[in-house]
Formats: sequence, structure tokens, C-alpha cells
Amino acid sequence: MTSTIALRQRSFSHKVRTGCLTCKKRRIKCDERKPKCGNCTRGKHTCLGYEVSKAKIFSIETTSEGDQTSRASKQTVQKSPPNLASIQPVFGTKEETQYLEHWLLSTSAMLSHYGPMGDFYTVVVPQFAWQSPAVKHMLVALSMTHAKFVRGVASASGETKSQALLHYVSAITEIRLRKLSQLQVLVAALLAWTLEMMQNNFDAALVHLKASVQLLQNYDSLQWRDGTRIVQEALRPGCMLAEGLTAIVLRKGQATKQVEPEYRDHLTLPFDGPCFTSMAEARIEICAIIESIASLTQSPAQKNTLEDIEVSLSHWLDSVRKWDQESTPSASLTGLILLFHIAMALLPEHDVAGFSYSANPAMVDFVVERASILLTIGNMREEHKVDVMESVQQVLGFVVRFFPKASSRDEAQAMLQRLCADETEMSEPNIARNPLPNLPGIVP
Repeated sequence: MTSTIALRQRSFSHKVRTGCLTCKKRRIKCDERKPKCGNCTRGKHTCLGYEVSKAKIFSIETTSEGDQTSRASKQTVQKSPPNLASIQPVFGTKEETQYLEHWLLSTSAMLSHYGPMGDFYTVVVPQFAWQSPAVKHMLVALSMTHAKFVRGVASASGETKSQALLHYVSAITEIRLRKLSQLQVLVAALLAWTLEMMQNNFDAALVHLKASVQLLQNYDSLQWRDGTRIVQEALRPGCMLAEGLTAIVLRKGQATKQVEPEYRDHLTLPFDGPCFTSMAEARIEICAIIESIASLTQSPAQKNTLEDIEVSLSHWLDSVRKWDQESTPSASLTGLILLFHIAMALLPEHDVAGFSYSANPAMVDFVVERASILLTIGNMREEHKVDVMESVQQVLGFVVRFFPKASSRDEAQAMLQRLCADETEMSEPNIARNPLPNLPGIVP
């Protein structure tokens, strides 16, 4: 009897919480492909898309490691006054709070790895959203749009698009009808630029970018009394980077193909980049572009060739931007985008504004800092770890070769030497780590 019961024991498996809604209902493992997962495609099921992750930022009870801490937190909550909930900060409606959570967990992380702009997306924008309805509506509209791409536009409802548009219009209305501070308008304008770039609506993005630049010029002439630190550390770098990113995205000119059917209600113009089959293929392409830029920037006579390379970089970015905004932030993708920063840093200031090292030396320091962070991430799958290490080694090698005056060059060189030493140690044969015992005629 005992043996029969033992045979009937169920095998343990980890529960997957990030799969599509259809696979969750069917209780099967999802491969998380976008816009439709492989299981639904093969089985001809309707893929219901993916849930937006939630950050428990408004919960009274905090989670901690260990049962003892957890029990203590529960006891604290039980002893709290009955009206404690009434003093909790309220961001807005349930829907607005949901998309603030998505912003904090996903959207801000994706946006903030495009250059050194301080803590604009991660801290400044949420803080202003609590103070200004215009910024709040723009944040919610942008977060809704990003969540739609992450889940898969095929599963996005028309209601989601109309709600995002409603918040966008509400933000513009607030700016036009209410007397907002110049800082609030500038933050909202940069968010509007970000939203239009995400939807490939470049004409509208240029309008918002022009407004942002004009507001910064007003700051220089009028010297606003408030927000000097925010302007210098976040808003000014953000505008410079926005100019550079817009310039390189538009370098390829008008898209040559039509918007794919499932994207027609979500993109103004199609993504027009090459179809990379893997991170490695995209990395090989961007490294070749970097080498070409480095060889040509020293030869002003080759300007036409440099423009051609910038067009190739623009097409490359189109493919990677699509990957980036349709997936949750990952170390592999971050490493790939750091290589893009190296390419941009090598270009002249009049082509890419704040991305150029000549205009913004902090760009290389930002790249080295992010590379060092990637090296500290643990618990990665082996294939992802290989991708990350390959990208980081390439990034550090380019910094050492092409930016000899960068303040972080020595740090990059030291990191690169440690990586090479680790690789050498791992590749040494076992005989080197376990020397032969002392035998007659053999000197150890």
C-alpha cells in the first residue's frame, strides 16, 4: 500500500507566472513569444496576451524574508488604527494606479537605458506626476502604450487605445487651459515626445521636441527660480539625447514598406530595420558599424560614406527599438544597446547631439557604469549570460581603443583585464590546476 502511494506522488514543477493568459487558463507552460505564443499558434487557440506586472507600492503590509519578519509585519498591521487607509497617498483611479505600477516596474527601466539623463524617467517623472495632472495623464498614456506593445498589439483592445488617447488629450488640455509651471510643461513635453517616438509618429514627436528645446532656451534667458538641479541633471541631458535619438531614427528617411496589418492601428510608420534572428547576429552587425565609424571619423573627406553608415545604424536601431519596447527589460538587450551608445558616441555632435562624446563626455562614463552593473547580475540562463558577456567585452574593448581621454577608460581597462583573466582561468586544462605528484625524473 505504501509503495502504491509513493508511485502516485505528483512530480514538482515551478509555476510560471509570466505566460500568456490562454496558457495560464490551460495550465501549460508558455514560451512567451510575442505577439502570440507558440502554443496558441500551433494549437490554433486565441492568444489573450500578457498581464501587466504589478508593483505592491501602495500596500500597508510589507513583504520580508523569513516567517518571523512576515508575522511581525502582520501584527503591526493588525494593531494599526482603523483609519490608517485614509491617510494613504492616492495617485488616481484604479486604472491610473495600475499603469503607474507598470511604469515603475517596466516602462521607466526600458526608457532610462537610452543615455545618461540622470533619474528623469525613474524618479523625476513619477514625482511630477503626483504634483501635476498634465504629467500624470501623459505618464499613464505612455505606460498604457508601452504595456500594449509588451502584451502584444494583436491582443490589445480598442478600448486600451482609446483610453491612452483620452489621457494624452487630457494632458494637452491641462497644459493649454491651466497655468502650469514651466518645469511641469517641460516634463510633459518630453513625455509626449517619448510617446510619439514609441508609435513612430515622427512629425508629432518633432513638434514636442521643438517645444522642449524652446522651454530650455527660456530657462537660460529667464533663470527659473525653481528646479535648477532637475534642469541641469535630468531635463537638459534628456533634451540633448532626444535630439540625437530623433536625428538618427530619421536618418534613414521615409519607410519603404507598409505597416503590418496587426500594427496598423498602433503605429504611424512601420519599423523598417533588418530582421535579426538572434542577439548575436545583431551584435555582429553593430560591431561592424562601430568599426566603420571609427575608421571614417578620422577622414573628413569621407563624409558621404559616413552618412551611409549612419543610415545603416538607423535601420539597425529600428529593429532593436522594436525588440526593446515589445519585451520586458533584460540584461542581454541592455548590453546590445550599450554597443549602440558606443556607435553614437563616435559620431560628430552636429549629427547626434547629446549622444556624441565630443558634446557629452558623460556618455562613455554612463556606458562603463552600465557595463559594470551587468557584470554583477546573477541567476541568468547560460545563453543569456553568454550574450551579456560578449556584449560587455565588446563595449569595454571599444572604450579602451576609441576613447583614450575618457575619465572611465582606466576602469574599463581594469574590468576588461579581469574578464580576460577569468576566461583564461576557466579555459586552463585540469592538469594546470591539479599538478602531477612528485615522481622520479619529473620536476613539478
